[in-house]
Amino acid sequence: MTDYIKLLLLPELQLSSAAQFFLLRFVQQFGLGRAVTLGVKELAKALGMTDRVISLASKELAAGGYLNLRLLAGGKGRPSTEYECLDIPTAKRKRGTGVGARPVIHAQRIDKLLRASTDKSADGLSWSNRLLLAVLLVHADEFGVVRGLGLRDLSDLTGLRKDVLANRLQLLIDKCFIRARVPGATGSGLFRPMKSAYYLNLPLLSSPLAHADAVLIHCSWWKTYQNEMSEAERIFGFAAVLKEGLIPGDSYDLEQFPYLRHVEPLVGKLNDSRTSRFIPTLQSRLDDYAAILLSSHWSEIQGQAEKHDHGLFRRIYRECRVVRNLTDRAGKPLRKELLLLLMGAARHRAKSIQHDLIANFSELPLESLSYLVMPSSKQRLKEAGLKEGQIPIVTTLLVAARQPWAISGCHVAVRDQCGQPSVEHLGNESALSLDLSRRYGLQSLAGEALQAKDAGAA
Repeated sequence: MTDYIKLLLLPELQLSSAAQFFLLRFVQQFGLGRAVTLGVKELAKALGMTDRVISLASKELAAGGYLNLRLLAGGKGRPSTEYECLDIPTAKRKRGTGVGARPVIHAQRIDKLLRASTDKSADGLSWSNRLLLAVLLVHADEFGVVRGLGLRDLSDLTGLRKDVLANRLQLLIDKCFIRARVPGATGSGLFRPMKSAYYLNLPLLSSPLAHADAVLIHCSWWKTYQNEMSEAERIFGFAAVLKEGLIPGDSYDLEQFPYLRHVEPLVGKLNDSRTSRFIPTLQSRLDDYAAILLSSHWSEIQGQAEKHDHGLFRRIYRECRVVRNLTDRAGKPLRKELLLLLMGAARHRAKSIQHDLIANFSELPLESLSYLVMPSSKQRLKEAGLKEGQIPIVTTLLVAARQPWAISGCHVAVRDQCGQPSVEHLGNESALSLDLSRRYGLQSLAGEALQAKDAGAA
């Protein structure tokens, strides 16, 4: 791992964002322990920052013991300065982010992103936006998803204030560098607080020759009670029906949706007013677990007997942060019931996706792919003013082949309002219009609101 990448993994350096970016670019450009003699303007040009920011950041780094500065007498004009970056500090975490041990997958993208700071016309990003995007990339998984970092964590890692950070995140969404953001949610009777997730647009951060993940899209205008609600919506909806003592309709049929059998013992907790905020966050988690089942247990998904993946159980417990002492009013433990509910909902989601994939893309090597389910665009499109009839039921997946180049392109299956399917195979996702990319959930709406005071700030 290169020295400047290590800096991105060190939390809470107690430096301003300008000083952090200076340090990153200096180590990237010149390395450690090497004295470099340059004027302020020359160094500003080399690092992609302004003269004033360079002067302030270098003084801050020198005061903190990160940089040696020595003025050199010269001829006419301003004197040059000798700069030398000292060893990278081995700062200890004050507050762990839970992702520091993850291997860095996107080092080449980070290198390209930071070096482009000297080309102002490249992508229109300021140095502070590059710093934020580099921090997100260093914590991203193979599909570009960043989990477990709230606004407070990102503020610590970048030196940006939370209000500034929220604006910077919005700009990255508007410029399509971030595909989507699933907001965090505060704690409730069932869960501890969960932090936001960010879905980066990796193709936009790659070289033209880089191999991009393939995209599979199933878009249905044919709506039935089976697909009208997400699993998370159905769970909370069924809890509300049971609490009111109403007769469940087809939308809550226990034969069609067997995971709902685990809802009744949890009704009191699921109807907690704060819990409804978990719907988008919980659905995102269920989509993640469904993707694991599709990637690792493809042949077992349609089986009648539920074979539980104990590793996935542990992950659900860890990531959903199920409250340890969860009990009903009589003191009966409910934690296992909740885990079975979430596992069953994830399995149902995986079955539904697998059915649509086999029906529309049977010629593709579906069993040998790794999957990521993108967050639904349904709620975002509603907030943009589209009516229910203008919003299709969409499942969008990013897929990666376990053998390079086994699959590529963007494959779109559309089912019309009469239930008739049509399939289109495109060279890549850039062949889609921006409007379709947003409708399919590959890109967020421009100007989509980011609230600084969400649970991710915790």
